Amino acid sequence: MGHFGLAEMRERAEAAGGWWSIGGRPGEGTTVEFWVPAVPALAAGRAASPRG
Repeated sequence: MGHFGLAEMRERAEAAGGWWSIGGRPGEGTTVEFWVPAVPALAAGRAASPRG
């Protein structure tokens, strides 16, 4: 499986109708936040797995 950089993370979140942000301070670390809307599997056009 491939790796995704920050630009790809942002593009994927926005393409899904969500948002993405990054912030931090020197010596305190970095925070990456994102949100994407929940879509039930059936609404997304995929059949639910019989195994759950």
